Amino acid sequence: MILKNFRLYTLLAFSFSPIDTGNSLYFTCYDGEIRQCRSWGSYLGYECCFQGCHHLFTGGQVVRRDWLMAIKDFQTEEEMIACNSYFNCGGRTSEVNRTDVGYPNWGSTGMIILGSGDTPPTKDDYKLDSWIPTANLRIESYSIRLPISDKNEDTTPPDCLGTFLSTFRNVTLDNITVKEIGLLIPYAGYWPNGAPMIVNKILLVRDVLESPVIIKPGELYTFSLTIK
Repeated sequence: MILKNFRLYTLLAFSFSPIDTGNSLYFTCYDGEIRQCRSWGSYLGYECCFQGCHHLFTGGQVVRRDWLMAIKDFQTEEEMIACNSYFNCGGRTSEVNRTDVGYPNWGSTGMIILGSGDTPPTKDDYKLDSWIPTANLRIESYSIRLPISDKNEDTTPPDCLGTFLSTFRNVTLDNITVKEIGLLIPYAGYWPNGAPMIVNKILLVRDVLESPVIIKPGELYTFSLTIK
């Protein structure tokens, strides 16, 4: 389900504006806090800033290949929410670990996260029902597929905006059951006094799977999420 956060995020993307006139909106973040976000410009006076909303789908398609990022291995939601360190381009050997406020915002793509909860989704959701730690269900690869347009074809629009794919490996000794899937985007910013830096995540999509997926120890499974 497309959440209210996604609609706000899309609005920011379409209202991309210069430093002094950037629009701001209020998002419910993954930790439940409501924070003021803007699309561009100075971080001071705003609790967070997205500098590249349009990279939600295209982060991996540009020259800066480090813009395609996946969440690292975490044992707890608190660790996951607070991190500003990611795997680069879907690869575990290429790591981005920057402490400056700008990096989580620059070209960050949507990231798939998984959970074991089955509470029906609502547009007001801001987190998964029960997040599965990536230290247990480890992200092995990550990619985005975009629709292709041909100038020789008719003008029928594509049937989707894009598809996110992530392959996960069960690195535990027990079966892991996946019942829900979400799409996450990171941000960072400063409090109005300029410090300290805050890092958080915003959930854009949440769905409960029609059929739970059971991943056995050592097995790989690829999840996809298509935005239409």
